Amino acid sequence: MPTTKDILICAPTREECERLAPLLVTIAQQGTFAALDVDYAKGVANLKRWLELPNQFVVGAWIDGDPVGAMIGFVSQQWYSQDWTAHDRLLFVHPEYRGHGIGRALAEAFDAWRLERGAKLAFINIAAGVNPDAAGRTAAAAGFTHVGPVYVKGT
Repeated sequence: MPTTKDILICAPTREECERLAPLLVTIAQQGTFAALDVDYAKGVANLKRWLELPNQFVVGAWIDGDPVGAMIGFVSQQWYSQDWTAHDRLLFVHPEYRGHGIGRALAEAFDAWRLERGAKLAFINIAAGVNPDAAGRTAAAAGFTHVGPVYVKGT
């Protein structure tokens, strides 16, 4: 199994987005997100578009050139404040590679990125329902504090 020195944490190229998207679709087919239809082409297009925007975070975890995890997020101003906050869209590590610090490394990269952009707070949401206890431990290992549950209602 990999060690953290075997893992490259970096933004994908536009071409690598095509290889990263199938991994990310995996989470869309699990937990609460399984209720949503997957538009693969839209996902790839968004990854490529977000790479170009300074307020969007797209980073992959790569081992020998293969994607094994990713984190996507963004910074925005709160509606009531001039302050910026950072929010994840997803944090996912392929099940075969969990437990080796990849999720923590992705969360730490997200935190460093938000600090560079002046965001006062960062949020990692574990509402996907895919092993929330492990996801919470990953966020905590990266220095995030648990602040409460998320409630979801679908059609």
